Amino acid sequence: MTILAIDLGSTFFKAAVFSQSLKLLGEGRASLKYRHDKGGVVELSVANAEKCFRSAIHEAVVRSRIKTEDISAVVITSQAQTFTVCPEGGKPKTPFISWLDTRPGQASPARWRDFGVHCGFSEQIPGLLVSKLIYLQKKTGNKLVGRTDRIFILPTWFVWKLTGKAVV
Repeated sequence: MTILAIDLGSTFFKAAVFSQSLKLLGEGRASLKYRHDKGGVVELSVANAEKCFRSAIHEAVVRSRIKTEDISAVVITSQAQTFTVCPEGGKPKTPFISWLDTRPGQASPARWRDFGVHCGFSEQIPGLLVSKLIYLQKKTGNKLVGRTDRIFILPTWFVWKLTGKAVV
């Protein structure tokens, strides 16, 4: 049994191959390139994320000197709250919007009372996916997320790409 471990970090995507006894066999990494704009925009292109994902895995597999078909398990860790919006069966509507993106700002606490009751927050937190979705829906006139669109957090996107199932 060989394990491929992938860390979808904020600076690098990293991959490592381990033996069944958890001996490190090989590792790789790829640097991410973000778009940073005024107003708190922090985005990662889907194409760049996919390139980094493949590159880190390729490097780890090559360095481990195993065949990809020898991999029997894959584990993924991830950035918090980074996501894209994608129509079912289509191309993403957005780049990956980073957890570092602060466009939503702070909303009035009254708007989020029910939210706070359930999670302990009294205000909207700009880093939360739900805050970003509400902000982007308003900015696009409720056209960003349609009824059949999917919201993919970063690890779910790659699991979907690998398996055809949007689960983590």
